[in-house]
Amino acid sequence: MSKFSAVTQKRYPRPLVAIVGIFLMGCASAHAAPPDADVWLISTRSAPRHTALEAADSHIRFWRMEQNAWVPAGREAFHDVGAPDVPTVFLIHGNRAAPNDAVQMGCSVHRYLRRARPARRFRLVIWSWPSEQVCRGVRADVQLKAHYSDVQAFYLAACLKETAAEQPVTLVGYSFGARVITGALELVAGGQVGRYRLGEPIAPRRAPWNAVLIAAALDAHWLAPGQRNGRALGQLDRALVTSNSADRVMRLYPRMYGRRRGPAALGYGGFGHWLPPADREKVRRVDVSCLVGREHGWWSYWRAGSLRTALADYALGAPEDPMQPGPRSR
Repeated sequence: MSKFSAVTQKRYPRPLVAIVGIFLMGCASAHAAPPDADVWLISTRSAPRHTALEAADSHIRFWRMEQNAWVPAGREAFHDVGAPDVPTVFLIHGNRAAPNDAVQMGCSVHRYLRRARPARRFRLVIWSWPSEQVCRGVRADVQLKAHYSDVQAFYLAACLKETAAEQPVTLVGYSFGARVITGALELVAGGQVGRYRLGEPIAPRRAPWNAVLIAAALDAHWLAPGQRNGRALGQLDRALVTSNSADRVMRLYPRMYGRRRGPAALGYGGFGHWLPPADREKVRRVDVSCLVGREHGWWSYWRAGSLRTALADYALGAPEDPMQPGPRSR
């Protein structure tokens, strides 16, 4: 670890070295991934957060875990995929997650997936974005992070656009992470999120893309056709969405809009009547109100065993056929 720290001090500025040190401590804990794990860390914490100048910003950092140490890598190395049938699982955390929180969340997901599918190869990508508390007031801080999520959607969409057509992808987003994912899928489809647009839609894929949206902090109607992220579901083969009417943060989501109370969150009650039948067929809604209760934290949701099982099925396929995605739930 000391040798790696010496190398990073030569290459990167001190703030970034401090972040890397936190990452290393996170994976040196009980949540550390095994030595042969294919785990990546993509950090946008040093990239512009208010206005993205380019999708592939040079301040976006890539690391790969090798023998329980994060080794710097490049964007090209990340997209240099080996076996095309090895799925990639992106994990995007929510608001107020420090760098070590993101790593611990990712390592816990990786550990569970390895235990659930010991014979299945996969790659886990921890997407770490600047979500620490900035504003003193809760509403102002949440509104700022909602703005950040548009920038993050732009960065994530650029990363997804470079993904090989043969590579299965599952996007797992918690809270504002789900907002980032649906925005990125809208951009990949050729749409626009805020001021951002990628251009032409990506070429047709030959591998499935799935999404697991946990406690999704976005307007419930946004995924309907013609709405803000109305093209997102068209990029997916299957989607799992949790709902929790007991979650106190989800219940207060409309107050993010200020005095004018806004619509309910997707993670509060689900889609309602907004989705057409074709999209409803690919979406499974799981009510976790009784399992999670009033808590909104990641670990409260992650302790729900049925949610972990469903996540493994969407990310790595059904246990009886580890090379294929699980059956579509309707």
